[in-house]
Amino acid sequence: MKWHVLDNQRKIMGVLQKLVSNKTEIKVRVRGAKRPFTSKLLKIVEVETFLELGDLEIDTEAQLIIEKLNPAKGDDLIQSFPHVIMEFLVNKNFCQCAVKNVGVSNIPPHFGFILSFPETLEIQEKRKEKRTRYEEPEMVSVEFRLAIGGEKDRKYTLNVFDRSKGGFGLLVRQRDFDLLKILQRGDKLQNMTFYSESLMMRMDATVRHKTRLEEGKYKGCYILGIELPKSVKGG
Repeated sequence: MKWHVLDNQRKIMGVLQKLVSNKTEIKVRVRGAKRPFTSKLLKIVEVETFLELGDLEIDTEAQLIIEKLNPAKGDDLIQSFPHVIMEFLVNKNFCQCAVKNVGVSNIPPHFGFILSFPETLEIQEKRKEKRTRYEEPEMVSVEFRLAIGGEKDRKYTLNVFDRSKGGFGLLVRQRDFDLLKILQRGDKLQNMTFYSESLMMRMDATVRHKTRLEEGKYKGCYILGIELPKSVKGG
């Protein structure tokens, strides 16, 4: 796994504010302890500091307030070994940063420890499967038929939104939303016909996911993820 180092203080602030808002559990690694302690980020505060650059100037510095550590023996350790590593998840991404314990917070309702604001934030990059995105989905389409409730087969024609080595993502527009109720993960789709400008091929596929698009041109539509047989998977 690769690491992305974030050093923009405003962006780091945005990430940490999410921890406060969502009351996300964090882990604190302290020297002398085999396992991390758990805590929560309670608040981000700004403290005035004085910088003497010719004339006296006032600057602000952000600090973090976290709950006391669990198990409680961590409270003694963090005061003996103030340089610690804070770990947490944001949008399922593992993050860590180096901070320092600079004091104890006894101001209600935020009882715990005051930590320095991190200079950088390390984010572990997920290994993503390479996907090819079709900017114009109308250029590639899939056709198949389904029998619904004993009625005559209905023909569906869906555009290909993207593809991966394992299969395709099919764009489901509002007119075809009934598919979302009919098809479930693991269902088999037989005799699907795939069309492109220069190729037509027929194959079976398996439904793998139904995902709603939350942004972009097709916001509100769904992606029907299908997996192809191993014999026809390609890059």
